[in-house]
Formats: sequence, structure tokens, C-alpha cells
Amino acid sequence: MPECRTAARCPCWRQHHDEKTQVLHIVLDLALLNLDRMYDIRNPVRAPDGGWWGRWDTDGTEIAIVPDRFKAELDDRGIEWMPIMRRLKIESWATMTDSTWCSPVRIGDQRKRCARFPMEAFIEALDANPNTLREPRARARAL
Repeated sequence: MPECRTAARCPCWRQHHDEKTQVLHIVLDLALLNLDRMYDIRNPVRAPDGGWWGRWDTDGTEIAIVPDRFKAELDDRGIEWMPIMRRLKIESWATMTDSTWCSPVRIGDQRKRCARFPMEAFIEALDANPNTLREPRARARAL
């Protein structure tokens, strides 16, 4: 299987990855491409114009994405929200607390409902380097 740096840069990514892995690529790409819109508890700043897109826990626990941003990206790629979230939950690649397939996450001074993905999912499915996931700004500069 060819090595894909990001889904956006691999024109044949759909051929090389099953749908669950594709979705994790999308999550990581959204987070990396919008890093300035991802809340970081270790480095809190004022919310950007347009609000936060999610939260990247640089303590190595998870990436959480606000569902409207994430759903739009899945729709653009022809992937249905509920079935894929159900499959990701079965694999323990997504965590959620209710039927909306989201969980509350503290982002700044607010609690938002987000699709949550533990770092272990990226490590297991994408063979991602755990140190890189803890330092996303360094990874973004490398891309």
C-alpha cells in the first residue's frame, strides 16, 4: 500500500484505504488544515473569527471536530455520517455518548457537541507517530 501523507495529497486515497480509514484521514486533514481553528487546552487563545472547528488535545488523548464541519466534508466525499460513525464506534475509533454520535467537549469557555476520535485510532489505523500527534503545529509545518 502506498504511503499517503494526507488524504488531500493522495489522488488515489480511496483505492488504498477502507472507508473507516478514509474518515480518520479526513479528521486528521481537517484538524491539520484548520489548526488555527482547533482549540488547544495547553495554549488557549481567543476564539478565531467563525468560531472553533474543534479541539486537538495535545496531551495525546483525542481530536474532537464540530459535527457540521465534519459532516459537510463527509457529504462532499459521498460518505454517510451515521453508518460510518457507528462503524468507527465499533472499532473504538470514535467515542460518543448519545444517538447524535457526538459527545460534549469543553472548547474554551463553552461546551460543544463534537465527534471525538481517540489518538489510538490514528496510531492504529494510520500508523501515525504518537509524538507527532502531540505536537500538531510541528507536523503542520512539516507538510
